[in-house]
Amino acid sequence: MVIVDGAGERYANEALPYQAFTDRMYAADRPEATTVPSWLVLDARSRARYVFAGLLPGQPFPRRWLESGFLKKAATVEGLARQISAPALAATVRRCNGFAERGVDEDFGRGESVHDRYYGDPTLPHPNLAPIDKGPFYAVPVHPGDIGTTGGMVTDGDGRVLREDSTPIRGLYAAGNCSAAVMGETYPGPGATIGPAMAFAWAAVNAIAGERGAAAGGP
Repeated sequence: MVIVDGAGERYANEALPYQAFTDRMYAADRPEATTVPSWLVLDARSRARYVFAGLLPGQPFPRRWLESGFLKKAATVEGLARQISAPALAATVRRCNGFAERGVDEDFGRGESVHDRYYGDPTLPHPNLAPIDKGPFYAVPVHPGDIGTTGGMVTDGDGRVLREDSTPIRGLYAAGNCSAAVMGETYPGPGATIGPAMAFAWAAVNAIAGERGAAAGGP
């Protein structure tokens, strides 16, 4: 599969972590070839081999997707390009098919990192590159989303929420996705918020217990 802008051209490595890819979507957006939304293009071979949008390999697309216009379908890449008004799509697919044959993405380096290959298909000659050449061909829109893993209230090591001057707000604690992530503006992968949420919740509860104990005159 490939993800292309409104003109039908790639603008990023599709195997990036989804948060990093969303950053690329916003950075590449321009009026003459929007990336918000983009188009994800795949062929019948990909649909037969892989899970897609909650569908099992080989499971037909729901008819309502086609009827609503959410899913575009065509016998040829050129036909699909006309449906989504992406004049460069056919050339993009031909170029990517060449990358698959040579085993290197010369434009964006898809498959060069360990992360890319870990999430690829190890049964292929190249785990992240394969030709898009078996019809029918499909396209679905891709919109950026917000899962809230890097924003939120800044806390100290005990989970106490801090003011702008770094002093704690008495009685206010935060953990999980309502607090700023310990990873800063990056996101290493699925589940990366679970460990910090558990750790900071544990720290906050202990701090709360200590404050209550002190208020009650305990040790």
